This record gives sequence, C-alpha cells and structure tokens, in this order.
Amino acid sequence: PVNLASSRQEDLQIMLKIFEIASTINASVIVYHCAYRRGDKKSFEKEVQTIKMIANKLKSSVLALENTHQMIDEVLEVVEAVASEKVRLLIDVGHLYIRCNADRSKFFEQVEMGLEKTVEIHVHDNFGKPSVGFDESIGKAIHFAYLYGVGDLHLPLGLGTIPFDDLFALLKRKFDGFVVLEINDLNRFKADIPKSLSLLREKLC
Repeated sequence: PVNLASSRQEDLQIMLKIFEIASTINASVIVYHCAYRRGDKKSFEKEVQTIKMIANKLKSSVLALENTHQMIDEVLEVVEAVASEKVRLLIDVGHLYIRCNADRSKFFEQVEMGLEKTVEIHVHDNFGKPSVGFDESIGKAIHFAYLYGVGDLHLPLGLGTIPFDDLFALLKRKFDGFVVLEINDLNRFKADIPKSLSLLREKLC
C-alpha cells in the first residue's frame, strides 16, 4: 500500500526504511507498486518528484516500478520522467494480461515496449478476466475468484491462458534480468510449483 504519490508521511518513512534494509542485505532490486494512473497530472508529478528525491539515497539497489493496474506505457512515463539509472521498470505479466483483457496483440506490444528499461519480470498465470464487472463477493474473495477464473489469481504457469511459450521466446531473445515466479500457493499448488520452476529453467536458461 505504499503510495509515493500520496501526502502520507508514513509512506515515505516506510520506503526509506526499506532502502536501509536493502542496503544491509545487499539487495539488487527493491520493488515499488507504481501509483500513477493516466490523466492524473497531480499524482504523476508528486510520484515523480518523490522518487527522484529518494533515488539519490539508493546505494547498490535499483528501484523497480511495477505495473499493478496500469499498462506498461503508463509506468514508463514515470520511469522516463525520473530519468535515473537507479530507477527501472518491473513488468508483471499477470497484471498486464488482465489489463489487456487477454488481448495477445496488445499484451506483447506492451511487453516489448518496456523491455529495454526493465530489470525484473514477475510471472504467474490467469485468464485475463478483470474482476471489475463481476459481483463484489466474487472479485474480492479469492476462493470465489478461483471458481470463476477472474482477477489476479497468481496461478502456476499453464493453468491460465497467458501465452508463455511465445513470451519466453521473446524474453530469451531480448531480456537479461531477473525473472520471479509469483504463485499464490494457498496450499493447493504444491505439485505445480516445481513444474513452473522447471518450465522457467527450460525456456529461459
């Protein structure tokens, strides 16, 4: 919930403490969920100025801005406005696939657009079906979301419809960075997690 576009002093304090911890453990990447939504000029300017200020406090780590409810080009606007080697992009392919409503063409267009500035990629599966428009009890309750196949499910690779074969082929050609498997286990996917790891190694290594 840290939001650097807000005026909450706690958000800045929390982020700076995270920087201290990252420095202590020699973390390569610190992940921050981008807050900017297209068209919100005030939010954009506040977030950019705050990130510019705190980026100077980074030592060996890179701050990676992750797309949550945004398209990649929206997050890129923030990264490019900050214009610091210490601030990069993180592409969460599951979040992006939902934002694209499972439109493969738009999905790959957005991924390719961001790869040059990307330091880390998060992979997990879903069906590209936004929870918006469904009954609130379905969209907000994870067990119902699984049942209806809506929202950000963080499934093992291959259980949804994200085109991972094509995605991994693209990443192998054009990406050199961290790839993180983000499965929401809930004690139901123990057998599938090793399969997803094996798939990552087979396709990307």
